[in-house]
Amino acid sequence: NSGATITSPSLGAVVALAQQCARLEAVAINIATVSEADIASLEYGVVESRTPQNKLRLFLPAASANHWRILSISDIDRLALALRRLFPAISGSRTYKDSKVQERLHLSQYHRDLKGDAYDLMTRLDELLEERKDCEQNLVSFMNCTY
Repeated sequence: NSGATITSPSLGAVVALAQQCARLEAVAINIATVSEADIASLEYGVVESRTPQNKLRLFLPAASANHWRILSISDIDRLALALRRLFPAISGSRTYKDSKVQERLHLSQYHRDLKGDAYDLMTRLDELLEERKDCEQNLVSFMNCTY
């Protein structure tokens, strides 16, 4: 059927599924846009969520090169923060560049060379992971202080 339209799952549906799969480590899908309403819904989900899913390391919203180019995210920082709160182990391009992850998800090497909102989201997720590591290190240093 050449006139059939293939729709991708909504961001909210994918996130809800990922939250329910306690051992899920990676998600790679194709989403064309992430709207302000999508992000607000995720932020609401952060408030409602009682237990974060701690295994998910990679959330790739653009699995194909075409979607990597066209993905539009209304607020990359807010999306990254919401995903980080729902999935504390999540990172961005560091995990994506892991050859084992690429092999499991059948991802092409050329994705890393593409820019755009998908790339910016992956970069922001890496930054948030580094901020968390720094914070945890500072907390450990503080707890080890003797007065």
